[in-house]
Amino acid sequence: MRSLYYIAIALLAFVVGCTSSSDVDVVEPNLEVDIERVDIDYTAQRVSIPVQSNVEVEAECVATWISVVSTDGGIVELVVEANGDHDDRVAQLLITAEGLSHRVTIKQTGMPEMMALKLCHSMSYLLSPQWYGSSLRGTVDWGDGSSEDYAEGLEHDYSATDSYEAMFLVEGAEGFKIDKLGEIDHLEITF
Repeated sequence: MRSLYYIAIALLAFVVGCTSSSDVDVVEPNLEVDIERVDIDYTAQRVSIPVQSNVEVEAECVATWISVVSTDGGIVELVVEANGDHDDRVAQLLITAEGLSHRVTIKQTGMPEMMALKLCHSMSYLLSPQWYGSSLRGTVDWGDGSSEDYAEGLEHDYSATDSYEAMFLVEGAEGFKIDKLGEIDHLEITF
């Protein structure tokens, strides 16, 4: 009977030892985001926000012009649509990790006043108009699937003689000059 008593004590000690709280590691969640605000220009772009956490991170933004595309690898990755309005816009991004949260303000500037010039043509080569103004910048869509940032003296060769619509969007432009009209079929200017 005495041996049964010792076996019972040994089993009780084993059960108590197996359920001891010192054997269970409790992970205290943490979330570190060093960014409070992101300022971006009016163009469509991707934004990466570095985060540090020892648990799964989630991110949410109710603004329809911002999409959260990934929260993996210590980065919250966003896609921001172009701001076609002239007014700035602001949104809040909420980053969470098991009860912890951090807000990041995202401010996107409005689209600046630009001169838009559409040239409908059927040439195999196009030379950019000469633009006048201060601090000129913008984009050129050549109408064949290629585009580039505006620079003085741009020219473009087309792979085939076809009908194209080249679009010049130039900020700071006060006017332009076209030296040779060539085979320009139609021209549209908007401010």
